[in-house]
Amino acid sequence: MKVIIASLIVVCALAAAAFPADTPPPSSATDALLAELGVKLGSVDTLCAEFVEERHISILTEVMTSRGILFFSKPDRIRLEMTQPYKSILLAAGDSVARYEFVDGRWQKLDAGDAAAAAVVTGQIAAWLAGRFSDSTNVFDITAQFGAEDQVVLTPKNAKLAEAISSIALTLTSAHDGVTSVLVTQPDGDFTRMVFSDVRKNIALDAALFDTSLDVPSPGEALSDAKDSSQ
Repeated sequence: MKVIIASLIVVCALAAAAFPADTPPPSSATDALLAELGVKLGSVDTLCAEFVEERHISILTEVMTSRGILFFSKPDRIRLEMTQPYKSILLAAGDSVARYEFVDGRWQKLDAGDAAAAAVVTGQIAAWLAGRFSDSTNVFDITAQFGAEDQVVLTPKNAKLAEAISSIALTLTSAHDGVTSVLVTQPDGDFTRMVFSDVRKNIALDAALFDTSLDVPSPGEALSDAKDSSQ
């Protein structure tokens, strides 16, 4: 579960100068931004993006870096596919979750573990990708920070969750029509950030990509082959 959270949420570049001295704007400004995101992100039915994930752990001298592809399809289907330096897949479709690892030249389906908790996490991610930040208000305090890069910052309300996560910061595109990166900070100062690139929106995605019942996951689609449905 920690891997899922760290990997976003695991979902991940807050610039080092992430406006720490800024005073959060009035709630009306935050509400206005969230409403705008609801409209702009709400128009995205499917999404496919490459990402680079960096895990910064204080006891390690080197940054742990991995790469992968994120697939999303409304309303709540997520595929998080790690491609380097190892291969693994996390699928979530509503309350159904499946995990796979590529071992000895073949895919193996793993025990889903704490599937209920994983479903909650992936459900939160799906809500954010769709601009439904109101779905998270019972779990997080949400504020906007405006600067060179505008951000939505989520702070856990629950004390237990706050023991694992200090904050989640989503950096927005300049047009507020997407998320460029996510930073997850832990109370001990360790952090994970995921930076997205080659984002494709509203492309045709096979439903099999998200099928949690399969013993072997459906092959992911190369971004280079994905075509925008508007073309």
